[in-house]
Amino acid sequence: MNIVFYDHECGICNYSIYFIQKHDKENVFHFAPLQSHYFYSLKSRFFMNEVPDELILLMNDKIFTGYEAVIEIYFSLFANSHLLFLKKLFYLSPVKRIGKYLYKIIARNRKRLFNDKCYLIEKNKKIIN
Repeated sequence: MNIVFYDHECGICNYSIYFIQKHDKENVFHFAPLQSHYFYSLKSRFFMNEVPDELILLMNDKIFTGYEAVIEIYFSLFANSHLLFLKKLFYLSPVKRIGKYLYKIIARNRKRLFNDKCYLIEKNKKIIN
């Protein structure tokens, strides 16, 4: 099962989950708030120290965080076999460095810039609490 862990108190996270649900035609993604009991039950398995304050993707028993989670989700949703070579481009050192930098800026300011709360928990059966 592929699970996207997100901050349910963040407007951009709310929109991101909505976007993923809308484009997830094969229903491969499930969702759980970082504040959920489910995440707390798993976090010691994947994080020895501090849990990153960013989007987290659990895919095929591997953890992706932040920028890398976004890339993995995007290419899972949209990439056909002809476009998979582009995924490697996003992991090249200079591109990855810039992507991580931009992600960190948005993540650091997300609650100030996008302050809508996430109300998907009650409305969607794919949300794990």
